[in-house]
Amino acid sequence: MRVCARRQQNNRMQMQRICVAGCDVKSYQANPEMLVSDENCACPFCPDHHRLELLGWYWRYALFPGDLDFHLPIRRLICRQTGKTVSLLPDFCIPRRQHGPAILGLFLAAVLIQGLSLLKAIQQQRPSVTCHSVAQSLLAGFSRRQSHLRTYLAQTFPRFPEAPDTVQPHYRSRAEVFLALTAHSSRDIPAAFRHHGRLFHDFCQLGLA
Repeated sequence: MRVCARRQQNNRMQMQRICVAGCDVKSYQANPEMLVSDENCACPFCPDHHRLELLGWYWRYALFPGDLDFHLPIRRLICRQTGKTVSLLPDFCIPRRQHGPAILGLFLAAVLIQGLSLLKAIQQQRPSVTCHSVAQSLLAGFSRRQSHLRTYLAQTFPRFPEAPDTVQPHYRSRAEVFLALTAHSSRDIPAAFRHHGRLFHDFCQLGLA
């Protein structure tokens, strides 16, 4: 799967790289250049992994628990040899989604483990949400990645954690994946989803949802 993902990645004219920010969103906003490092600027397209050149910025809307919204500057880099670009996303973002890993992780805990309805679960994190569509989209995105997530997590979990008996039968498989993702940070679900969101994206160029 890793080889396949790398081939798909190399065929794209642009890609995103999730990077460890090591700070909260406001600290990142104050210094977005913190992601511009030798490691993050290494070219993923060329065999010599030369340093990419700075290309510019674009702005990205990001949603956080508690109805907090942020407009984030995202650094873009370019490989002049191929013309392909790379965007450096902080690890509190999920590629191609406004909702970040904190919302996703806490929402999934409420649905899969606590048994809340989709609307109540998303409203715990985003009280302004009034319809099911956001929650349905997040759950569907996570569900579509189950086979990829299980392949990724199998590196650490030869046997997945068993879901509690209280978990609804149709959620048991997804609950097992959730429990594996949070096994080492069960008291800090947002941190676990930030960590695995970055590593999973590096593994197969997919976001967690």
